[in-house]
Amino acid sequence: MNKKLPLLLYTGLFAIVIGLLTVTTVSGARSTLIESADYIYDFEMYHIGITLLEYNPIEKADVEKGWRNYEYNDAEGKWVVNDATDVKYELLSHIDPFVVGKTYEEKLAVKNSGKIDQFVRVKVYKYWKNKDGKKDPTKDPANIQITFDTSNGWVLDNTAHTSERDILYYQNLLVSGEKTPYFTKDITVKGDVLTPVKTEETDGNYTKITYTYEYDGAQFVLEVEADAVQTHNAKDAIKSAWGKDVTVSDSKVSIS
Repeated sequence: MNKKLPLLLYTGLFAIVIGLLTVTTVSGARSTLIESADYIYDFEMYHIGITLLEYNPIEKADVEKGWRNYEYNDAEGKWVVNDATDVKYELLSHIDPFVVGKTYEEKLAVKNSGKIDQFVRVKVYKYWKNKDGKKDPTKDPANIQITFDTSNGWVLDNTAHTSERDILYYQNLLVSGEKTPYFTKDITVKGDVLTPVKTEETDGNYTKITYTYEYDGAQFVLEVEADAVQTHNAKDAIKSAWGKDVTVSDSKVSIS
């Protein structure tokens, strides 16, 4: 009997997690804001900022895991983009080792780190990579289970759901310096990925039995992308930036 053991039990490859941030600005609605194009560019681009927060249960505090802010550089005498690109900002880095089949608390939120109020959304991706670090479409993203929290102002866009991606919108205005409630609760990698597949080959009087593991050496990826849109002409701004029809009333956004 040949039995191939799954490398993922020993290598800790499940620690590969990525956090990404983007900031979306609006160009299509500029002419409706004010006559001075220079002022609009300054208002939109130079005062917007967004930060992804992850709650660390060990430190009992939110930790900044990625950001993109426009800041003024005195030395260069101009506005620059300050963003996080260092690998140390990985999600789930406080969990070591990551045990397959166990549910871990994973609470993520968004902070308005800019100087203007804004509306925000997040895209949450989950997928697998193979041993070579390449995306593996043959592995089932459903084995990566994320529990979302939509009881606190966040709403899932069911029309945008795919096996790998979910999009959530925060319906309330996010004031400068404030953070949203958490939009996730926990994460689990199903123990089914450790179930071996049995195959038999018969040659004369002998039967060869082989156990293989579909997820041998696989890596799972949790990727979060956050977007911010300014509040002036929010309906048109969101349509232009996100391609989404919304209703804006009393500083709240309702998606169609």
